[in-house]
Amino acid sequence: MKKLLIVNIVVAAVFFSSCMTLQRDVFVSGDDIADDGFSVEMQSRLAVVDAAFFAGNDMRQMASDCSRIIADIEKKLAIPELEKRVASRLYALAGRAYLLSGRKDMAQKYHAESQKRNASDSELFVLGRRLGNAGFENALAARGDDGILVLESALAAYSASQFADAAAKFDTAFLLLAPFYKTAYEPLRDASWNLKDTVVADAMLSKLLMIDAITVLQMIEITQAATKLLDIYTGGKKYSGKRLFDVVDKAGLLKSVSGSATAIEQEQKVLSDVIATRILCARFLWNLYISSSSSRDAVKYSTRYRARASKSPVVDVSIESEDFDAVLGTVESEIMALKDGRSFDPHGTVSGVEFNKSVIRVK
Repeated sequence: MKKLLIVNIVVAAVFFSSCMTLQRDVFVSGDDIADDGFSVEMQSRLAVVDAAFFAGNDMRQMASDCSRIIADIEKKLAIPELEKRVASRLYALAGRAYLLSGRKDMAQKYHAESQKRNASDSELFVLGRRLGNAGFENALAARGDDGILVLESALAAYSASQFADAAAKFDTAFLLLAPFYKTAYEPLRDASWNLKDTVVADAMLSKLLMIDAITVLQMIEITQAATKLLDIYTGGKKYSGKRLFDVVDKAGLLKSVSGSATAIEQEQKVLSDVIATRILCARFLWNLYISSSSSRDAVKYSTRYRARASKSPVVDVSIESEDFDAVLGTVESEIMALKDGRSFDPHGTVSGVEFNKSVIRVK
């Protein structure tokens, strides 16, 4: 009977100890603060903006989102009886929003306010790392199952172009965190996976490859950084910005080849800051391809199909399209690919990774 009593006491002690450990783990993971879900809502909204920042998007477009997040958090912080743990979390989240908005001074101020209330909050460590403070690595080592910290380590690896490491850490973080994190950051995880076997020595190229939807200028910049295809036009010099765009534009690499002479003459000028659609990328890549050999016929597809009055083999690009040759040419040359074996998705966007894979196939 005594033995049974001792066993029951030991089991009870282990049980309560486990509960306490679990409670502590839930607390440090940061997702279970009792504030009717307000903190989690702010985290989900901030995740979208944060992912856009790491994807290289123009943060001026996200400024209003950051401002609204900050305003909503400050309303909540004005409640006098707000629990310290909740206030700490909210100060840290608002600090991150300020930092994304370019307000480092306010981010530092809010970091101090968060630290006063709870020096062990996960979001505080994230904000601290981004402000250049020490402590993040130690916190991560002590809390290997804290999803927020694992996610931040994935973003750090992504920024450092350590893509294989980033991909693995993103996958781990998604298992530990609420689904909205995966929704927001999965494009970065996918980019990491696509780049995991790529060694990028050029810091600028690395940054360009991370962009979800490249512009025309970024398309040209990737070409210059990843290949020597533009050397014939630049004299082997490395240009940037408007000067690089003007060289490419003057060389006619942004002009279509499949329209009539009058149509091509009246063609609207392509601007450097517009999004490079798939059909525009095909045009640029086709011009690079045909210019690399004098034996290549720029209009062989439109000539053949129009002479026979044949139907286009690509369902969403007609034979009358000014970029008919570019689409068929890049697909047949395996520079680009059809989306489903039949359609090209001419107005779809192109990521830096996707364009890089295409441009290095131009021989």
